[in-house]
Amino acid sequence: MRKCKRIVSAMLAVSMVMGMTAFPALAEPLGIQGESRVETGITVVSNTYTYGNAAVTSYYANGNPVTVEEYEGSTYVHLDSHPAYDNTWVKVEGKGKDKYTAIVGGGIEGNLPSTQITMKSGAVTYLIGSSSGEKAAGKTYDVEDARITVEGGSVDIIYANRSISSGNGTFSKASEQHIGTGTVTVKNNAVVGNVFGCFGYTSIDDLTINIEGNATVRESVMPGATNGTLAKGTLNVNGPGVTIGEVAGCQRTLIESLDMNFIEGEVKGVISAGSQYNQTEAEGISQWGFGDINYGIVKDADLYLGENFKYRAVFGGFQSIQEHVKEFYSRFAGSTENQKDILASYGFKEDGNLDTVIRITAASKGTPSEDGKYPYYTANRTGVQYKGVVPDLLAEPVPGVTVTSAPASVTADTENVKLEVNGEKEVGAEVKLLVPMASPSNAIQWESDNESVVSVEASSEDGTRAVLTGNDIGAAAVTASYTETINGKEYTVSDTVHVSVGGDFLVTAAPETAKIGDIISFTASAKKAAKTSGMVTATASDAAYTWTIDDGSVAEIETSEPRKMTAKAVGAGNATASVRFEDEASDNRAEGSTSFTVEAPEVSLAVPETVTLGQTFQAETKVSNYTGKDPEGLGIIVHTDFDAETMVSTGNVDEYVAIDVPAADAEGQIYAVLSYPAANGETKETTLSRKIAVTIPQVETETVYLDTKDKKEANIDLPVFVRNVLKHGGSVEVKEEDGAVVKAEMDEAAAKIQLSAADSGNTVVRVALPSGTVLASYPVIVFDASEEARAEDGGASVDVSELTVETPKLPKEVSGVVSEEQFAQKVEEADQSVMDLDKNQAVVGNKNAVHDLAAAVKGNGLLEEGEHARISLSQTPKSISYETIVEKDAAGNVTGVKVLPKTMVFEVNASKVLLDENGQVISGTQEELDLSSDKLARRLSFRFRLPVPSLVEDQYANVEHEGESIG
Repeated sequence: MRKCKRIVSAMLAVSMVMGMTAFPALAEPLGIQGESRVETGITVVSNTYTYGNAAVTSYYANGNPVTVEEYEGSTYVHLDSHPAYDNTWVKVEGKGKDKYTAIVGGGIEGNLPSTQITMKSGAVTYLIGSSSGEKAAGKTYDVEDARITVEGGSVDIIYANRSISSGNGTFSKASEQHIGTGTVTVKNNAVVGNVFGCFGYTSIDDLTINIEGNATVRESVMPGATNGTLAKGTLNVNGPGVTIGEVAGCQRTLIESLDMNFIEGEVKGVISAGSQYNQTEAEGISQWGFGDINYGIVKDADLYLGENFKYRAVFGGFQSIQEHVKEFYSRFAGSTENQKDILASYGFKEDGNLDTVIRITAASKGTPSEDGKYPYYTANRTGVQYKGVVPDLLAEPVPGVTVTSAPASVTADTENVKLEVNGEKEVGAEVKLLVPMASPSNAIQWESDNESVVSVEASSEDGTRAVLTGNDIGAAAVTASYTETINGKEYTVSDTVHVSVGGDFLVTAAPETAKIGDIISFTASAKKAAKTSGMVTATASDAAYTWTIDDGSVAEIETSEPRKMTAKAVGAGNATASVRFEDEASDNRAEGSTSFTVEAPEVSLAVPETVTLGQTFQAETKVSNYTGKDPEGLGIIVHTDFDAETMVSTGNVDEYVAIDVPAADAEGQIYAVLSYPAANGETKETTLSRKIAVTIPQVETETVYLDTKDKKEANIDLPVFVRNVLKHGGSVEVKEEDGAVVKAEMDEAAAKIQLSAADSGNTVVRVALPSGTVLASYPVIVFDASEEARAEDGGASVDVSELTVETPKLPKEVSGVVSEEQFAQKVEEADQSVMDLDKNQAVVGNKNAVHDLAAAVKGNGLLEEGEHARISLSQTPKSISYETIVEKDAAGNVTGVKVLPKTMVFEVNASKVLLDENGQVISGTQEELDLSSDKLARRLSFRFRLPVPSLVEDQYANVEHEGESIG
């Protein structure tokens, strides 16, 4: 505010007759009796009329926007903006018990497009949004848009539209002072006595009253007030610090539509949805005169009571007492011109009843008086109380009133229920709303937190009854809930029924028979068939389930859920898995068990049926009937009765483990011993054995030649298998058949036999096991150094001239695959191979082919002293037969044939011829040797090679000798 301003003081009086109450029905118009003048665009009128000895001075803004505020302890009114009177303030003279002040947005008469009063501070008696002049014929006082905003300060009464004329209750004059749109806002910390809409003979099309922030309305708020009409009214109460004495729709105003929204704040008295109507007026019905009672009507009313709003009670006013409405209509409907039509337009019917609607939506609950009496807060009503005649709309049903309420509670008729599987029980629930007058508009909803255990279904349309069904053993919480939507927000209350279902469990194991290392799954279900399908996955009390296994050395628990358990099989044997359910809240218990078996692992042992003495062979072991890798607690011992036992790591049980085991005897057993964990913490064994036959290899030994002079000693290398016998701890012995000819000793370190000639002659040195089994024999010939007899190898020959060949035939099954020509070619190739036997270098080209035979001739005394002979061998194939082999692929289809020799018969002859000192044959000395004679066969063995065709396969090397056997 600027420091320099032009202050205009006005001491004018306006005389107003206020009547007996704050809202009188005045008998005569109030004429302006004092002087008036226009100062700075504001008309100041003083009147000598007094009310309660108080004179009223009015300040007319004449449609100019004005502001009221305090400056240096005084209240001023000034125009917000005016070309002629800018920044000129008018001091509002006094406000006290003997002086009233009124700030009027309009003028004394005439129509205005708008008015606007803003009060920031200071104190006045009245703020009036309309014009306010003396009614006279032909004069109008209309304002299209009237606005009053109180941001601070204090006001006794705010009028949106106030006439200084009133009386006789005629509705037809209400239109003489009209407002199109009215807005009254009280906010911040402003303090107001009363806020009224229509007052006197006035009408408003659309009125909005806003009480906000921390504003205080000490006495009342009435959008309708006295003697007028309101087409549409809205009251918004929304502020954390808002307090109001009481609220009513009207006194004697007819309201077509009214919305009252109580969001936040407090009304200390009552709220009347219709008129401000009380017991005092009702008791004076016999003395009624038109205008004597608050007969105001709200044709269509909506009230919203927010959850953060405090109040006492909600009354319906005059229109909520039907007998009073009828009495009023019967007396006054035709008392004045058009009165009946006007009343009909506001809901009065010909029979005197009202056709009105009051809708109340409550998200909060009032705090009714214990004695049913509520004090008036309106001016000059001190001591007058509401009594029980006017119905509390939230406490009892009233025609034309509907109430929607947020729920206060829903309560089930039982807290705990016990059921058996497939058992049923009906339960109930009751909804209580915050407002007793209201009825539930929705059904109670039922829900189980574990449908697998307990299902629930409403058995009545409103949900007040429901059937519980036990589906499976366990516990569940069943919730009854009720939801109401108030002003777009959902309000929900609920209650819980704790249900337990008892019975016995059926426990199953999968697999029932397991292997060590398996994971066994156990499942518990009710023994009685459930009405609902599916397996339980959760319960209301998981901790109530306990799983156990009676022998932890058979299986160990891995995971545990209410109805499921997994365990790992760790040992062979039988055990029992059990589950127990306990619900302490309902004292419900159930249990069940099942037996299961863990099989012992098995060991397999794969060894050759026959091994060679001294051979190192593989014993392959495998653990079966076991699951997993690198098993714990398993051990395998492999041993034979040849040697000490050998510990073997099992490794991966899915694979064979190869163990090297030497054969150290002619025959024996090999054992695989598997140790494994078993029930009761024991360790058990299973043994598998295999018999092994040990064969002695046929050793080709050479004759050892010694003499008594130059070559008296020789070493024989032991065969490899004999060395292996010694290597693995076996023992062998060396024996001479004739110790007088040669001495033999074993050198185990060098793996040799040391021979030492003692005298000429023939003998045999044998290597044998301690049991006497001969492993190898070595012929030894010791020559007398004085003897000069010699025998040399004369070679071998093959004569095929006498060979007879049996021609094979083409098998029928190769017909169509191999032609006759192709088969003939195969036969020809076989014949040619046989004809080439005389060129077989393995025989005829081998200079040592009959070496042993020559040695035998010499060693057996078949030569005289000093004779030199050549020993020759002739082999004559006599016959040969073929076999045709059919070749097939993997699918069994014939692909070709082979022709191979099957049987060959030879005639073998040996001869001797003497040689002279020059190595030339001595004529006439050739003679045949009898290969079967005792001299050749008795003491010394000999061998020679027979010729075999090159195409012969191993399985067809079947050679026969004509005559006696040799060897």
